[in-house]
Amino acid sequence: MPPGPLPPQSDKNYEQFRSEESILFQTGEIKRQGLSEPEERAIDAYFSDTEGQILDVGCGAGRVTSALEARGYDVTGTDISQPLLVQANSEHPDIEFVSSDVSDLPFDSDSYKYVIFAFNGLDYLSPVELRREALQEIRRVLSPSGTFVFSSHNQWYALPALLSDHGFVRDKYLRTKNGGRLFSPYKFERTSIGDLETYFTNPVRQRQELSRVGFDLVSIIGKRSFPLCLVETSPYYVARPSELT
Repeated sequence: MPPGPLPPQSDKNYEQFRSEESILFQTGEIKRQGLSEPEERAIDAYFSDTEGQILDVGCGAGRVTSALEARGYDVTGTDISQPLLVQANSEHPDIEFVSSDVSDLPFDSDSYKYVIFAFNGLDYLSPVELRREALQEIRRVLSPSGTFVFSSHNQWYALPALLSDHGFVRDKYLRTKNGGRLFSPYKFERTSIGDLETYFTNPVRQRQELSRVGFDLVSIIGKRSFPLCLVETSPYYVARPSELT
């Protein structure tokens, strides 16, 4: 299903993700790294049923999708970037990849046991209403007994960054392009594929956002254990439909 029109800034982010730089990035070193440590921990702990169908949202060139398939899961990848899906299909012809907009997924309700949205993909949707629509769609396609895992940029990382990551502070708070955005959740972030308008949340606000669309937050997973994971740059969140928790 071809994606529909996007809001202006999300459309700009979309153009970045379908660029040649994005393809090179997602098929290069980042893909060779495989699953990150927090991703492995979340999957091992919460994707316990290897017969349960998984939807990998924002799958890109298939980094997470192929790793899940190698573990024996029945997994479908979906992304809005057609060039990345062409690459994913070329490298992984045995996996189903579907072109779609996460705010309007072409899948039946309650059809996936697990959904994963890795690599902070949710944060590149703007305005915030589009982000909320995406979460509502993920809630719709997730089974009542399902689990949703995703990562998100963390505002609270600014606290340790003041001492140890001055580049983060300069990029997100001091450069001209982010002027006037001190109290906005959206900031321009320098990435390997160019500047992306990026959403920054925090664990408390993320719990509230999930609750508004029918999820309960189950766990937060980072490279370090609780509570240090609460101030990591992009922790993973584990959520389930509210009636289950």
